Amino acid sequence: MYYHHLILTIFKPLLDVETNQSPSPQQIVADSTKYLQTLVRLYYLRHGYEAMDLFIVIPLMLAASDCIDAINEQTPASELESLRSTLVLVTKGLYTQRRNHYLAEALFRVIRGRMRPPEVALFRGILDMDGDQVVDKPDMAQTVRSSWPVSVVKKKDDVDAYILTNLVENYAHLNVENERPEESSAKAKDS
Repeated sequence: MYYHHLILTIFKPLLDVETNQSPSPQQIVADSTKYLQTLVRLYYLRHGYEAMDLFIVIPLMLAASDCIDAINEQTPASELESLRSTLVLVTKGLYTQRRNHYLAEALFRVIRGRMRPPEVALFRGILDMDGDQVVDKPDMAQTVRSSWPVSVVKKKDDVDAYILTNLVENYAHLNVENERPEESSAKAKDS
């Protein structure tokens, strides 16, 4: 699961970049998303969500975020059913894991807040829960202060700043400027 999480983290920022390489970043992201969702389903079938597992929370959040982003008014009915089933499954995982640790609680509230009303109604119907079971904690908004990006961030303007070549050049430039002259001449003699 974390392999696909890393692949998504690497390639999602490159979705808007034009390339003639095969496979394209779009294909890599689509395949990795599909595989991640499949692995989440297999994990649920094999292990369930009742036992505490801090490591499953991040893939659940990533899969839920992808499903919510993909569901809109233009989504075909067959794809909508698949996305909704995945969304309900991963939200159920976050709902169950929230009993074990605070991060799952916070992420569950984020996902539930991003859901459209039909998906919330479906989720409540499947879990057979009423609105009182999930009461918003008023202090949670103040308690959760984090700079952690919940999903993979992709901004076209920031892509150049995060390309490895540019980062290496920038850091190499800083290291050269900070060296003393005698260190650089000693390094040149050793080469």
